[in-house]
Amino acid sequence: MHLFPAERRARFVTVNTCTGDDAAARQIEARTGGSVESMEGAAVAHVAALYGIPAGEIRGISNRAGNRDRSTWRVRDAATAAQQALLEWLTTS
Repeated sequence: MHLFPAERRARFVTVNTCTGDDAAARQIEARTGGSVESMEGAAVAHVAALYGIPAGEIRGISNRAGNRDRSTWRVRDAATAAQQALLEWLTTS
């Protein structure tokens, strides 16, 4: 079962904190054009760029940036989607 498209590309934005409300999330999106906040992947992308190594990130997204209402998070679905995307990539690459 695919919960999300098998491959979907989006611009990530690195942040040094979680965006805690919808207005702040909209401001970051307007300023950067980014669709996804990613604190963890930024270091890998930075080092890869420094050394000229192609890099990408497969990420399951469990929640919207903004309001931190954890009752709406879909962590298990996001993990399953990321696993499926990785397995598909491995078998087709």
